[in-house]
Amino acid sequence: MPVTAHRHSLERVRHHCLLILTASALAAALLAAIAPHPAGAIDQFSEPDMPPEFTACLGPALEDQDFEDVAASSAFTDDINCLAYYGITRGTGDGSVYSPSRRVSRWQMAVFLDRAMRIADITAPVSRTDDAGLPITYEDTEDRPSEVRNAITRVVRAGVMTGRTEPRVASATFAPDDSVTRVEMATFLVNLVALASQDVVKQGDEFFLTPRRLKPDDAFADALSTLTTAENNAISAAYELGITRGVGDGTRFNGSGHVTRGQMAAFIMRALAHSNLRPEGVTVQAVGADVLVSLRNADFEPVPNRLVDVFAANDASVALAFRADGTCSNRVRSLTGLGSRVCVIDSFDPITGNDGDAWLNPLSVDQIGDGITLFAWTDSTGRALRAATQYSMVRITKFDLNSNEVTKAVISSSVPEGADLVAFGTTATFTLQLRGETVDEVEVDVGAGRQRLEYELVKRYYTGKRAAGRPVTTETEILRVQRDGSLKIDVTVADPQPARRDNNVTVTLTLSRRGSNQGEAEKLIPEPRQPVQYLTSNNDPRYVSSWRETVIFSEETPTASKLTAVSPGYRIAPAVNTSTTNVVLATLIDQYGNPLPGATVRLTSVGNSTLRVDAVTGNDGIARITYLYRGGAGIEILTLSHDRGTTTKNDDMFTSARAYWVIEARSATGSNDNVLTASIADRAIIVRDAPDASPVVISYDPGDQLFVNGKPSSFDQFSKELADALELRRDCEARKNAAELQNRLKASDDPPVAVPSPPGITLDWESYDYTNITDIAAVKLLVVGGTSCKDNNT
Repeated sequence: MPVTAHRHSLERVRHHCLLILTASALAAALLAAIAPHPAGAIDQFSEPDMPPEFTACLGPALEDQDFEDVAASSAFTDDINCLAYYGITRGTGDGSVYSPSRRVSRWQMAVFLDRAMRIADITAPVSRTDDAGLPITYEDTEDRPSEVRNAITRVVRAGVMTGRTEPRVASATFAPDDSVTRVEMATFLVNLVALASQDVVKQGDEFFLTPRRLKPDDAFADALSTLTTAENNAISAAYELGITRGVGDGTRFNGSGHVTRGQMAAFIMRALAHSNLRPEGVTVQAVGADVLVSLRNADFEPVPNRLVDVFAANDASVALAFRADGTCSNRVRSLTGLGSRVCVIDSFDPITGNDGDAWLNPLSVDQIGDGITLFAWTDSTGRALRAATQYSMVRITKFDLNSNEVTKAVISSSVPEGADLVAFGTTATFTLQLRGETVDEVEVDVGAGRQRLEYELVKRYYTGKRAAGRPVTTETEILRVQRDGSLKIDVTVADPQPARRDNNVTVTLTLSRRGSNQGEAEKLIPEPRQPVQYLTSNNDPRYVSSWRETVIFSEETPTASKLTAVSPGYRIAPAVNTSTTNVVLATLIDQYGNPLPGATVRLTSVGNSTLRVDAVTGNDGIARITYLYRGGAGIEILTLSHDRGTTTKNDDMFTSARAYWVIEARSATGSNDNVLTASIADRAIIVRDAPDASPVVISYDPGDQLFVNGKPSSFDQFSKELADALELRRDCEARKNAAELQNRLKASDDPPVAVPSPPGITLDWESYDYTNITDIAAVKLLVVGGTSCKDNNT
């Protein structure tokens, strides 16, 4: 916890403002250790984890199907028209009406699902039969038309629907005329998606969302309190897949409620959005900067190996995109590759795969500009677009990108900072987030436009605390970046031998970018959270080919593990024969990163043998230590210690902190002074021009002339560059220390680890008057040594 730095004296009135089992036994134990996520209550701030990225309802699928009782203003109009376009519904009565307000019966639901499976080419293995291997039959459906009986048989055999009673005897009932409840709706449609999409896997009564292999982790509170675990699993999966959004304000599910035909149209089409179903002809869709072109025949079957052309017009030029004869004007440009001719089918155009889809490379900010409209079409090779050509179009706005292009990826973790171990049964979550820069160069999360990026994750499980020898088990997953630009990695290990008290399991995680050259992958592989040796490609240390992390699961008894301390960044030195109060915050945590309350921490000071202050940590593991400082300007080295209370010699814990006791810079001009530290909040920079010199403080404000590496800078940018340089120097120094230690400990025949050099940070100033708030000083920051520790390898 940082301490608020002391303000400047009144002389300068500026605003600073991780026993041995057999391999098979341990493997089984580890594989059984993956625990479910605790369900989080859905509230108004919750968002589905895996809503459909694209839709089956676009283009001709939205044309009016002429149902007399479906108003254009209805919230379900598009879904009803789409349902009818694909032949999943034929209306009611004579077909002129749809009856959107009527409840959906179970026999109708079976027919809807059967037609949907056939239209979307969803193949389903026979998963449910009676004891003789024959289809389960229901005595209460024998009087129904053959289409209804056959539909019920198919959806039940596929495991999509179930009967109301199924004792596998002649008295099994389906209850065809009963209304479908919302619980049944969720269960049936998630079962459908599990067959239609590789993104959903069903095992027993549980659903897993892939490629991250996660269980749905959001739940409706009213469902949790009233429904079975299997029902809640289905409802949670339906929510995460974007099929249901709850009722009312979205925080309740109302599982016993019934579903109208209008609502069911929406639910079915949201589920089919996870399939490969698309309208006849060419369609183009965009999510952010990702563009998908699909080609289907009259039976909605994928058409593979066809070239498709995509061209674009700026928002201001859309009306002028075509000439009077229907051909392309010079106001459009090609988006399908270098060398491609505009509005002509040629070999440079994307080609549809076996799934009938073709992907464009994610569009750049420059390509989108303030907004563009894309046009997609197909024909024979060499043909040019003409008046009779059918095309699909989609508009992409600047807002869809959320921010500029990705500049880097960062990793955050649920493991507490400073933790060496994770308790068995606890889930350690690592979250990758793509980042970019806005116009004002402030980093922001990048979401839309990057969700097609994929990574390979390799998990290796070892016995003990060191990842030595062969792993007991190895798991490999392909993970896809989600719509919000994030990707989650979860790892959980259960205690393989609960009866033992000395078990440890090490898990190493290796994350590698898929399908990219090293230059591009560099910015999309996050920096390691801890100083580790980089995995490099082609012996080039500038490129990091993968991110690695080690998690050690244990059952050790918690004990003091890390002691850290924070002192104010700087204080004004007291006058001669006077003293001033200083405060140091000491934090004590155990090996799991949890605070240790009630522990004694002692503070001493180098050069001051009389200073000895004890304090006790509170519930937050923090001890607040106050003492009097009587020295002059200089750097005070503070030592903090904790006696672990063991009989082992030299088992005390130590850490140190620095207090910078400074004086105001009195000279109007200074040059090539070493920057020691800075307080951005106080707009203050601490410098020293010689090892034995007193540290001085230079304050700056928006009225000064500010420069960074010789270029004029705004106040905010100057502060950011200064903070970034100091953070980089601290990071490089930590990596340097770790690399030097690794080189000392390595085997003699191992190649040395590259040792980074921290950047140099110096400051010049001119026309500086600390006594005058109105002075305009020239403050010049110089950062030497690159912008990354990888730039500084020696």
